[in-house]
Amino acid sequence: MNSIKQLPPYWWKHSSFAWNDINNFFTSSECSCDTKDKDSEEHFNEDNWLPISTGRSNASYRFSVNQCKLFIQITNWSNTQFLPYEKVSSLEETLSTDEYVTLSPWLVDTFFQSKEVRIQEWFESESLDLSLNRNKNIIEMLAKSLANLHQIESTELPSFDLERHLIRYQKIALSKEKNSGLKREINICLNNAILTLQTYKPSSLCHYDLNLHNILLNKNKLKIKIVDWEYVCMGDPVLDVTAIINNFELKKESEEYFISSYRQHFNRSTKIDLSNKKLSDMKLLNLYILQLWEYGQ
Repeated sequence: MNSIKQLPPYWWKHSSFAWNDINNFFTSSECSCDTKDKDSEEHFNEDNWLPISTGRSNASYRFSVNQCKLFIQITNWSNTQFLPYEKVSSLEETLSTDEYVTLSPWLVDTFFQSKEVRIQEWFESESLDLSLNRNKNIIEMLAKSLANLHQIESTELPSFDLERHLIRYQKIALSKEKNSGLKREINICLNNAILTLQTYKPSSLCHYDLNLHNILLNKNKLKIKIVDWEYVCMGDPVLDVTAIINNFELKKESEEYFISSYRQHFNRSTKIDLSNKKLSDMKLLNLYILQLWEYGQ
């Protein structure tokens, strides 16, 4: 084997450790692609790596060679301070086998997981858009998947201290030079967020990043998958519920149907508070979290 090829190609933007993890996967029995030869030029061909998104904590690609398509995500460890526990948590590590099976209909298959790399199946889909307002079947599927997630109780994760996390967001925002004249606005945003925490009660496993890009839809098969679990934590399930309402701009009729469907599938003995007061607080909290997050960019 040519030793030079052990090094990442010139266009690689991430660590050599991540590249080595990916090469190890390509040569393992877990990989079904026609790229198992470590000398294969297909690994090094930038044209086979389609960038999908670059966030604060990761960068995502579609790796495609012939009939082989993979979703490859590279963790950016310099930004883990934005995550709930300041580390990347995977569901495979967090959940028991039975709990993972419960969620599996809404998860993409993971073939490889390391500290810096996650390699998963490529799910043919498109991100959901605001058309969710008009499709009761999709609203029903989403409500069912959230209810199943929120009924998982036995996890190794501790309850998420959201107030402490918000203060961390505030400090990051205040440290940005571009925000030098926005100290008052940032502090008001934090204070408003903390006021809504009076009804915040962490009790369930939550996703906490349910935006338009993290819920994938295959229209032909009428299936959805939920991706990007970097923010997974033990939190308040209503914050997930209102994230859907806010991010998809659900109209009143759709919102009522979504909440009704969620109630129907939430069978845990502990009742969930979906009162108008609680929903209002968590809708506001989602907005304040987003504002603090944006200040910290």
